[in-house]
Formats: sequence, C-alpha cells, structure tokens
Amino acid sequence: MFTIGAEVSSGVLRAEGGVLIRAGDPVYEITYGSGASIDIGGGYYTQPEVRTLATTLVAGSITPYALLGYGSRRSRGLGFVVDAGAAFPMDAGFEMSATGDPAVLGSARFHTDLETERREAEDDAGGWLSFWPIISIGLRYGLR
Repeated sequence: MFTIGAEVSSGVLRAEGGVLIRAGDPVYEITYGSGASIDIGGGYYTQPEVRTLATTLVAGSITPYALLGYGSRRSRGLGFVVDAGAAFPMDAGFEMSATGDPAVLGSARFHTDLETERREAEDDAGGWLSFWPIISIGLRYGLR
C-alpha cells in the first residue's frame, strides 16, 4: 500500500488528505475438515462437497483518505505523534468463491446460496465497507 497526499500543519496540529494506492484485494479463505457441515446462505453442505470458501474484499485500487493528527514532525528530539481518520473506498464489496465437488459447485442451488451468503456478509459489514478507520500512534526523533 502506498499513499500520495498533502499535509497542512499549524504547530502540533495537522490535517492530511490524499489517496491510498493498493496492489491487491485481501482474501479470507476457510478450509473445511473432513466431514464438516457448512451453512452457506441457508443451504447445508458437507466437506467434500465444499472444501474451501474464499471471501475477497473488492474495492478500487485508489481510495481517498483524510486524517487529523497531533504532534510536530518538524521539531528536534523525541516526540509523540498520533493520526486518526478514515479511507473512503468507492464501490467496496465482497466476492465469494468455493472449491469442492464440481457438480455441487455448478448447481443453480449452490450459486443462489453463495449469492445469499455474499449479500448477508455485506449486510453484516454495514458501513465498514465504505469507511475504513485509520489510527497511527508513534514516536519520532527529529534531528533537525
């Protein structure tokens, strides 16, 4: 992840804004053990019908952000800095995929259940899909 932004400061207070540039989307994958029972969107499956279930957080590779900060980055010596704000991804959502028995994974029932599960996950995430909090706390040492 890279950032490009601009900062305005007045004494120890700062405001910053810019864009985050991400290289890829994070993936969370569950691998089920032998004989496991799996509820996907209200449909019940067993391993090996479904071996893995992967959820990918999909958002644009460029995301705007804004921060407010406290602590001078220009003073000499040891200093404390803290920044808080958020990134605001555009059109963030989840994609889901699975591995397992091709006959089960190719069925209309499974596709409907997987889509139901994806929508439920987005509903559970709520506002967190469009608002990613950022908190940075640190110590710095200025040589200038």
